[in-house]
Amino acid sequence: MSKIAMTLALLGSALATTSPAVARVTSASPPKDAPLSHSAIAGKLPPGYNVQSATFTAPNGAQTRGMVHCPGGTVPFGGGVFIRSSSLFANVADSFPNQGTWLADVNNLSGAATTFRVEAVCATRPDGYQVVGTGTPIVEAGNQATTTNTCPLGTVPLGGGLEMGNSLATNINSTFPLTAGWRTDVNNGSGGIAVGVSFVVCGAKPRGYKLITGAPVPNPGNTESRADVSCPGASVPLAGGVRSSAADVFVNLNTSEPQPGGWTVFENNATSTAHTTTPFVICAGI
Repeated sequence: MSKIAMTLALLGSALATTSPAVARVTSASPPKDAPLSHSAIAGKLPPGYNVQSATFTAPNGAQTRGMVHCPGGTVPFGGGVFIRSSSLFANVADSFPNQGTWLADVNNLSGAATTFRVEAVCATRPDGYQVVGTGTPIVEAGNQATTTNTCPLGTVPLGGGLEMGNSLATNINSTFPLTAGWRTDVNNGSGGIAVGVSFVVCGAKPRGYKLITGAPVPNPGNTESRADVSCPGASVPLAGGVRSSAADVFVNLNTSEPQPGGWTVFENNATSTAHTTTPFVICAGI
């Protein structure tokens, strides 16, 4: 059986099921709702810093969009999404900035309705602020594609993301900051070509700016695994993401969200092969 046919068969099976395909979470992981442990935040935050959040319902067998607005006088730096379900078939299709908002689409093939939370990390517009959307991933059926966006000289990446179409078989595998930009790997488990747009949010370097790569975490086969990375001292997260070692359309992002002192990700591995998950966070403040 070809990879495309196997992908379509698996998606059809997930749609037909009547109960959630609940994955194992590594025993060392805290409950999915547990926040990242961090000392109380006190210090100088980026001007206008705030995190906005809203919760949405994702019916089974559908792609659902959620959106949150930054308050007046602020703009989105980064953003993310938390999916309540731990099914290997509840995944993030896209997560991206748009004007003064952050949007996310969730593909739910778990067999049951779930909820998800969209979050926007907002702050006062810095010098040189712009959203660069030059990356255009074209993903062949049954494949993974990588797209990279680069910030203009004199600016640094503050956040980034990806917008794809409305296919239930197209999901984010990895999305994470680079020294001078942002990278996203997208999976296309459908039978046709998928086209999207990737983004990086750029601006002048904030006080205390740091890009931190967390320790890789094992992501065993048929498992949803959590990975955390903390900001130093009293600094706060501007954006974050995850890099999976897998180039397989069955390894997809379930959650990527800010925490009071860092960033948390969950990666779904619906294969029988072990991979790793590496979290990232961009921090600022002192």
